[in-house]
Amino acid sequence: MPQQPLRLLLTTPNLDTAGSKYILADLIRCLDRSAIRPSLCVHRRTYTALEREMAGSVDELLELPLRLPARPVFALWQRAGEIAHELRGRFDIIQSFDYASDWQEGLVARRSGIPWIVVKTNLSWNRRWWLKSLLAQRIVTYSQQQYDLLYKGTVFAQKTSIIHVGIDLT
Repeated sequence: MPQQPLRLLLTTPNLDTAGSKYILADLIRCLDRSAIRPSLCVHRRTYTALEREMAGSVDELLELPLRLPARPVFALWQRAGEIAHELRGRFDIIQSFDYASDWQEGLVARRSGIPWIVVKTNLSWNRRWWLKSLLAQRIVTYSQQQYDLLYKGTVFAQKTSIIHVGIDLT
């Protein structure tokens, strides 16, 4: 029996700001569709040319509020569960390209039971990134420098991988 393609949900705040949108778009263009069926989730639609292109390149384009209001705190777990219900059973992995330090997406992933991979696209670090790293099953950095500055020698080192961003010279 042939193996089913991996159902991957790639997430990003939008396809309008920050440079990681180009890395995400290149990744979507280059994926082997016989092995991976990508979908894309944005927190907010922007209706840019890149968003229209990506909508035609993925199985589905979702708009979900993965940045949950943190207040009131006692209802945060419940709000995460409501969004998780939308994702449960539909995807095998969630991979976040959220360049900001929001960590609530990790709660949604935990509530859905779907493994969550965080792609660290910059050198910023704060308490929210610590929470995000704690909630993630895997962390990806783009360079040895990122790894050395942010993760080497920490409790997160074992679940962090370096994947260098390449340039297609053709």
